[in-house]
Amino acid sequence: MKIFWSILVFPIILIIPFNGCGKLKPPYLSSQNVPVAFNQNIPAYNMNSEASEVGISLARNIGLASDSGLDFYNLPIWYRKNFLDYIDVGFRSIIIPQLLYMCYGPELIIGKRPIKFTVGFYPFSIDLLDTLAYKWIRTGGYTSVRFKALWLNIGIYNWWQTNLLFGAGPEHFNVYGGIRTSPLAIGPLFGLNFRLEDEWALRSEGAFLFKPPWHDQEVLVKGSSFSLGISFVKTFGEFEY
Repeated sequence: MKIFWSILVFPIILIIPFNGCGKLKPPYLSSQNVPVAFNQNIPAYNMNSEASEVGISLARNIGLASDSGLDFYNLPIWYRKNFLDYIDVGFRSIIIPQLLYMCYGPELIIGKRPIKFTVGFYPFSIDLLDTLAYKWIRTGGYTSVRFKALWLNIGIYNWWQTNLLFGAGPEHFNVYGGIRTSPLAIGPLFGLNFRLEDEWALRSEGAFLFKPPWHDQEVLVKGSSFSLGISFVKTFGEFEY
């Protein structure tokens, strides 16, 4: 537990002097003007007090319009554990390797199967900005030479996601679905959870995302998008299906 809270609290001390607290969206996601939310891979089963899980997923977000410009892979990595009956607490990191971007933060899962409500707040963001630095060199006249540079951008943003989940199915094959929301999207989600040997699980999750009804003056969201992913999960302790 000491390690868990250290991981959660230390970035706050590190990041605030760099950027302060603001109502910004992650830079790349805001620039797309397309509905965006990440797969969270949280089925609607129940954990007991001894249970926990850790998982990693490979997912892809695609804009459904030909001119959307949205197409990237991301790697959600998470850990969650049951602390009270029907209350799970977790921590998630979402990495977009091709953009050198990562956001992370805590999650809370409440409810009893077949209904679960989850909320995640991922305020901590780290990305490398591809910028241009200029230097002038005299070679008989003036010639400009352009150099590329990478700058580390660390900040606190207001990225959050919620899920209202419904689950059904036998012990080794669970089906779940529901509604997902984020600052830039709302839409239905669906998923399958296969329980394998030695407390391993294989999950597949997807979501259709549309413009949310709430108004955002900074980002004009339009069109629709689709996310799909597959994840490997290691469970510890017993689960109730």
